[in-house]
Amino acid sequence: MSLTALARSLRSPALDCVSWAHAHNYEFETRLTGRRRQAYKSYCAGQSVSDQTSWSKAHKDFVEAQIKGRKPFVPDTFVGINADAQTDAIADDLLILRVEDLRRPLTDQKLELTDLRDLQDIARGRLQRKNVTPVRAEARLEEFLDNWNGRRDFRPAFAAFAA
Repeated sequence: MSLTALARSLRSPALDCVSWAHAHNYEFETRLTGRRRQAYKSYCAGQSVSDQTSWSKAHKDFVEAQIKGRKPFVPDTFVGINADAQTDAIADDLLILRVEDLRRPLTDQKLELTDLRDLQDIARGRLQRKNVTPVRAEARLEEFLDNWNGRRDFRPAFAAFAA
């Protein structure tokens, strides 16, 4: 089975999230050059990748041998094999959106989403509350973000550009 066919077979929502996350990462990597993709495919073919377990092992070995194994460490994104991905088409005014699930941090800090919206409106002067000043609202928002960021487990974060 080809790596592309394997990735497509693993992206079923019926499978566990790790399976389809690996498949999505492989399929939707838009700036991966043809040379880098071919080097990865060749490496996986040499490791006889045929299922998720063998793919996972081959991927780990590839990262160790081809990326981390370089001394000094230089990822593929900073060497010649990635030259085809170079672009000047990235606009200066792009906004990066961070997409996260807020349920856990809100619950941990005993807040509702409406509380965050109100605090933001108070901090920006669009809403007034007798017991909360704009300075206190901004401080509470910073406290929320500091606590949340301090507890993240640093799994890959995904970003998108706002047009």
